[in-house]
Amino acid sequence: LPPAEVPMIALRGCTPLSGSTRRFVVDLGQQNLGSGHVEWEIGLELANGANAGASARYQIVPSDGLCAQWLTLSRTHGKLDTHVRHAVTVRASTDALATLSTYLSLYNLDCPRDVSIVRVTLEVVADAAAAAHCYAVFVEGANAADAQGGAADRLMAEGAGAGGGGGVGGG
Repeated sequence: LPPAEVPMIALRGCTPLSGSTRRFVVDLGQQNLGSGHVEWEIGLELANGANAGASARYQIVPSDGLCAQWLTLSRTHGKLDTHVRHAVTVRASTDALATLSTYLSLYNLDCPRDVSIVRVTLEVVADAAAAAHCYAVFVEGANAADAQGGAADRLMAEGAGAGGGGGVGGG
């Protein structure tokens, strides 16, 4: 096909960045540690105006190999035809406390100028019940026994801890 007639690939299910038609974000938000996998579906289809019988081959490539530890894709390549939509499921693990981010590059193999970038982010956090056991704050000058209840609680009650947090588990 002549360059003007080569179909472009459109993405659905991602948030476009302001002012861009080729950069997108999938924010999987905050998820509790060990809560299983988080899934998100991205739809791929030929852009409006593609001629009947048009097609486009594509490939999705993560920006780094390390994301394979926490992110999988249901498909990484294929061929789109007119009026056919491919669903790509992004599946992220919540097995480790971390702030995770990667970029996925979507290449239209039949039109080199058609490249889209999707940033995928996920923050894995400790749930509220477990958070109290993740850290401890000790007050200078207090012994460990006092910091686990007595002195730290008295300091908070007297207003000495007005900056927030204090004692074991954030007080």
